[in-house]
Amino acid sequence: MAARTAVREREQAVVGGDGDGDSVTVTLYEGPYDGLEIDVERDDPDPWIAIITDGAPAGRALYAPGDDGIWRHRGHIPWGHL
Repeated sequence: MAARTAVREREQAVVGGDGDGDSVTVTLYEGPYDGLEIDVERDDPDPWIAIITDGAPAGRALYAPGDDGIWRHRGHIPWGHL
């Protein structure tokens, strides 16, 4: 549980969520961060996030909302392609 909390705090810093009303908490589905809750900007015109993955495969896991509003894993960017 402490590890998940640390990851959430790190990712809040990445997307700028600070609970000030400009962000909303969403749950990520599928992929390496399935079930993680994260703050994202409420009115972002191009909503997606790329979260650093510490395990294999290393790189970034991409998440974006679908037409149904559910944030799902959309793919992976390996370190060599960043």
